[in-house]
Amino acid sequence: MYQKIAIFLLIVVAVFFLSCNFRGNHADKILELAESLIQQNPDSVLHILEFQLHPNELEEDLFNRYILLYTQAKDQTNRDIANDTLVLKAKEYFVNKGDYRRAAFASFYSGHIFAARNDKKNAMLAYLDSEDYLKTEGDEALKGLVEYYIGDINYDQLLKDDAIGRYRKAAEHFKKANKYKNEIITYNKMGISFLMKKEVDSCFHYYNKGLALAKIQNDSLEIAYVMRNMGVAYSKIDDYNKASAYFRESVLYAPKDNDKAKLFLNMAYCFKNEQNKDSCLYYINKSLEALKGKEESSTKSIAYHLLSDIKEKDGSYKEALIHQKEYITEVKKKMEDINNQAILDVQKKYDFELMQNVNNRLFIEKQSALLII
Repeated sequence: MYQKIAIFLLIVVAVFFLSCNFRGNHADKILELAESLIQQNPDSVLHILEFQLHPNELEEDLFNRYILLYTQAKDQTNRDIANDTLVLKAKEYFVNKGDYRRAAFASFYSGHIFAARNDKKNAMLAYLDSEDYLKTEGDEALKGLVEYYIGDINYDQLLKDDAIGRYRKAAEHFKKANKYKNEIITYNKMGISFLMKKEVDSCFHYYNKGLALAKIQNDSLEIAYVMRNMGVAYSKIDDYNKASAYFRESVLYAPKDNDKAKLFLNMAYCFKNEQNKDSCLYYINKSLEALKGKEESSTKSIAYHLLSDIKEKDGSYKEALIHQKEYITEVKKKMEDINNQAILDVQKKYDFELMQNVNNRLFIEKQSALLII
């Protein structure tokens, strides 16, 4: 009798552990796949994580890897991560485990979360922690990102020399990692920083470095953006002829209508500063024409606001009011999108925390059952 009960209990325990191992191995394989895709295809990673894995079934290590990957995928697909604070706990987990590569990533995204909340002090501390964990790692791309965002905080605090130093290091890391887009963006930021210091020659030196690299890579979008930035720089120093020339050429390289619309708006602002009202209106209308039938509330709201401002200064108050209403409509659309996403993010965060609590309770119950057996 007792022998049969003992055999039955051993079978139950064996089935229990085999089931746990199967689920764990399956989840581990999916997370490995997601980690291999995150840099090239974050949209696919987001889909995999949301539809192929259930966080409530994951053990602690897999759960924290899931949280880190989910936050990373959201950030790389331009979704708001301000409420994804579980990555802060994931950072502590990876640090305690001695997994400094993942700790560096979790700390980096913790910095992003603090930055999104305008908490620059804690953002800086998180980025510096990431920098510290990377001393034993060879991830040049992440090192470049850390330096870049530390540079951004310095720039925002008007510490331009410190910012330039960080941007310079970031560009070196991006070059080693063959991340040419990031390298170009960093040269642009250096150009802006030198322009703010009124060091015009250095400003255009770095813009030209970025432009040369974009042309080597045959990246038309980056060429358009660098030329746009050079146009802005020339308008800042009141050289409107060169500014206009760069703006016009930049549009030729823009591959999408949305990009063209933004560049047309840059040209409109340039002509506004030049007090050339007719050309300003022409390019505002070109921008709106490029966006016809498209949901692009951010760009449209800027265009309508500029139109309203011009008409008000002309004394055309009726037209100004019409454009002001159009501006408000587009702003409302944008805010609705932001709020809807924020609600989804808060719900997801609540679900994650609830799942983690359920995991902890189930683990305790299983341990208790095994002890009883």
